[in-house]
Amino acid sequence: MNFFQELKRRNVFRVGIAYGVAAWVLLQVADLVLEAIEAPSWVLQVLMLLIGLGFIAAIVVAWAYELTPEGVKKESAVVRSQSVVGHTGRKLDRIIIAFLVVAVAILLYQQSTTQPVATPAPPEPIAQQTATTDEATESSDKSIAVLPFTTRSTSEDDKYFSDGMHDDLLTQLAKIGSLKVISRTSMMEYRDTTKNLKQIGLELSVANILEGAVQRVGNQVRINVQLIDADTDEHLWAETYDREMSLDNLLSIQSEMARSIASAMHATLSPQEVALIDRRLTGNLQALEAYRRAKSFSMQFNFPDLSRAELELKQALELDPDFAAAWALLAYVNLSKYWAFEPVDNYRVQAREAIDRGRKIDPDLPELDIAEGYYYYWGFLDYPAALEVLEPVLEVYPNDVELIKVLAYVNRRFGRFDMSLEYMFRALALAPRDQRLLFAMGETYTALRQFEKARGYLDKLVSIDSANPRVWQLRAIILTESDGDFMAASRDFQLASIDFKFLEGNAWASFIFAGDYKAAMAYLAAKKEEGMQGWKSTGQIDTLPILSALTMHYAADPAASPALSEARIELGIALDANPQDYELNLLNCVVTGALKEPGTMQACEAALKVIHDDAFDHYWEITAVAQGFALGGQSERALDILQEVLTSPIGPTRVVIAANPAFRSLHATNRWQELME
Repeated sequence: MNFFQELKRRNVFRVGIAYGVAAWVLLQVADLVLEAIEAPSWVLQVLMLLIGLGFIAAIVVAWAYELTPEGVKKESAVVRSQSVVGHTGRKLDRIIIAFLVVAVAILLYQQSTTQPVATPAPPEPIAQQTATTDEATESSDKSIAVLPFTTRSTSEDDKYFSDGMHDDLLTQLAKIGSLKVISRTSMMEYRDTTKNLKQIGLELSVANILEGAVQRVGNQVRINVQLIDADTDEHLWAETYDREMSLDNLLSIQSEMARSIASAMHATLSPQEVALIDRRLTGNLQALEAYRRAKSFSMQFNFPDLSRAELELKQALELDPDFAAAWALLAYVNLSKYWAFEPVDNYRVQAREAIDRGRKIDPDLPELDIAEGYYYYWGFLDYPAALEVLEPVLEVYPNDVELIKVLAYVNRRFGRFDMSLEYMFRALALAPRDQRLLFAMGETYTALRQFEKARGYLDKLVSIDSANPRVWQLRAIILTESDGDFMAASRDFQLASIDFKFLEGNAWASFIFAGDYKAAMAYLAAKKEEGMQGWKSTGQIDTLPILSALTMHYAADPAASPALSEARIELGIALDANPQDYELNLLNCVVTGALKEPGTMQACEAALKVIHDDAFDHYWEITAVAQGFALGGQSERALDILQEVLTSPIGPTRVVIAANPAFRSLHATNRWQELME
């Protein structure tokens, strides 16, 4: 009997086939189970290796041993006439058939689950998509986070110098379009962190992390940097720069670092990117250091630090009047003061002068385009003009998070909500732990009445810093618009108002919506004790007495009428001096309506005419004006506005409108019932 026939007689072929089919079925099942439990890929690879070794063992056993009624025996010990290999072979045939049936079933299942859909549904608009699918969560091999540079010195100047070098490097890397560079805002959280690099990489969704240390001794500077693979902790590149402190040397270090990092990450630089990296903003080292300090102050976005930034910039410009980027930053500082703190026209004038001075020096400087975008946006609410200036800059600075964020905010106010969210998602990929950005996304989804998505961003804020006042503010907004839990909302608004004074008006309104007029009066009395004069944008009038009078009116207190009459006189005087002030016109509309004066219609129509040109706030503002119409007996006009609000994709919800006591007179009308359904 030849060798082939002997293999067949001993069922070696059958064992091999049975083992192969059974192994394939086992691997398919294991693949499904391991994928479901998210096991690492090496587990399946080890299983495949073990099965491969087992195949060799099975063939050897089939050749050398035989299964007999008395158990397993060596083949040489079995008398040929007593061999039962034929019976064993038939058993193996049945086993093979059974596994083949299972294999066919698995193949049919896989085919059915991977079958392409014949008519796929079109993608949802951005505003309708879930947050989890829109955010960039996967790291790319060309993604990098630059940790804040360390310094051994305790000198404040050395700290600013180290932070300036860190910020400059981020700015240089952000000019490289093929890289994903995490923003400074997200990185400052990791100063002196105890987290390991792998954890940081996972939190920021980056593949590479750069560490650096800066040391100044006399007129010498040493900078150590190392690029590390966040997953494997492998050092990809490292360099030490020992140079004399001079502007040429510092700029040379910045350029060399940016190029070397890009090379280590296999990023190709375009000629335009090379030119941007090599660009020199000033020829004066002291002016550059003052500019860096000013930039750091301006990022804090509070009035004292903005004033410090202004002083630093004036010093920089005394040292180098041709420092065009410093003129651009000076314009931004003035516009920040105008927008957030003091809407004094002089700030706009100074910003325009700074932009024009910079244009004479370097008309194509992107920083001046950004400043001009803010000039149209913050200075004049001219959103088309702002977008026309800002959008081209994104081609030059593709990783500039602040630029992407301002494009998101301008589009939001312009009413292009899908585009606004698209920019927000793009910014979030570069600043995944930016709390202002997370708040803005939650606020936007709340305005769009997509509360589950808004709560998702609230959860992200809480996970980063549960004591951030923006957490309380966003939670209060959601509680108001979605849940109607006005007392809880008032508590959160009060907590947030410790940092954001303008929210004290929201806290008062929450008491009003809850129908707790005693609590509202007590709150106003407490604010008066604190020496406050209410919430206003222009400062012409004390609004606390007006809010007290309205509270008494809603509570049906007889003392409300004389208090409202006195408020009406004061509002008339203030309006004569500032006829275009929206807040004064709104208060006049509501007070006139509460007094049932004949001039209610005219007062409220005047308020509608001076509403801000802002699509994001528009429906809340016209809802506020509708209060005056309703209080003054102009029911149909009020209902027309409310119908417009409730049929829009953005704005107040039925929960808030139904709770507002100003609309009580409308409750008995058929139109109100229809609107509330």
